[in-house]
Amino acid sequence: MLFGGGDTVNGKRGGSDLSRRTVVRGLIGGTVVLGGLAGTVTGCESSDSAYQPWQGALADPDLRLRLIAWASLAPSSHNLQPWRIHLIGQDRMVLFADPTRVHGATDPYMRQVTISQGTFLELMEMAALSLSARLEVAAFPDGFYNSVGDMVRRPVAVIRVTEEMNAVPPALFAAVRDRRTAREAFLQQGISSRAQAALQKATLDGEGVRYGLLDRGPALERLRATIIEAIRREMADPAALNELAEVTRLGSAEVLSHRDGIVPVRGWMGEAMHLLFGRDAWRSPDSFVVTETFRRTAVWLSSATAFGWISTPGNSRLDQLAAGRAYMRLDLACAAEGLAIHPHSQPLQEVAIQRQQRADIQALLAPEGGTVQMLARIGHVENAIPPSPRRPARDFL
Repeated sequence: MLFGGGDTVNGKRGGSDLSRRTVVRGLIGGTVVLGGLAGTVTGCESSDSAYQPWQGALADPDLRLRLIAWASLAPSSHNLQPWRIHLIGQDRMVLFADPTRVHGATDPYMRQVTISQGTFLELMEMAALSLSARLEVAAFPDGFYNSVGDMVRRPVAVIRVTEEMNAVPPALFAAVRDRRTAREAFLQQGISSRAQAALQKATLDGEGVRYGLLDRGPALERLRATIIEAIRREMADPAALNELAEVTRLGSAEVLSHRDGIVPVRGWMGEAMHLLFGRDAWRSPDSFVVTETFRRTAVWLSSATAFGWISTPGNSRLDQLAAGRAYMRLDLACAAEGLAIHPHSQPLQEVAIQRQQRADIQALLAPEGGTVQMLARIGHVENAIPPSPRRPARDFL
């Protein structure tokens, strides 16, 4: 049962389904109508400790902790921040993928988790250069992990920090505090040729990573339809929804407790949604919360005027790491160009329910071979996008 006898809506016990639907449409859309009072809330809670890392790395005497703080601003799958760090001596770090932050139902081969390691390493290297340092990175020194158990024995990278007084800070690093993931509708505005060239330049690394942008023609409509179908399939899968429910943070208490995950609505709106619907509403394919979320996501996708993607020659752990590094640069380039970006992993998932969608994406975007690793809407939004919560640097140790 979605609602128990103790539910309260508009001050009345029980509440009508219509009332709840009206409220949730307002909550998900950002405008709330409760008790006849309407208001739009745009606050991003950036003063709360869960958002403090976006203000910049703290002046910790250990340079490595400052680097971890900057790197933690990298995007990751479901904002799970799946990074564990061991500090060794005075100048070394060992990066592990966090085995407690893996999604077996939607990322069974840990491809997305590995891409998230690449975003972290790329941003850490940029941060090091901005702090007159350089990183020496040895990737997968003990071999690749192939299971969650392997993750605790086989590090992603061994990192040594050295001084580099002549280091040149990457221009893209200046945009790090402005980067966001945009979960909203985009404006009907194209991407300028100058911005397109900037994204292309930022993404390519000369080692086989490829970047493409699709912004017109029948292929764009086919791609959009494939993504929408993939999301529909994911939202009809109880296992996938259960994972999504586990990383959804409703209300300030959950945000401050976890400092990760997805925050669909903020502040008291999250508290209201938790009270009215409860977490189980996110687990049921037939719940109004899930069906309304799918409807709005389809609207977002319909608003997209361009999609960008990243592919690699193969699908090894090194390929996945390289894809994450390239996506980090693409993300920062979008921020520097005043563009919004929103990745869509559903049609790339290596699961049975997405087999056809994944094949369609490969045929459409990488017909000559290779593996499409990242796919995202890219465009313009009307309002500033609030940041997502982040854990403090020492939480990763």
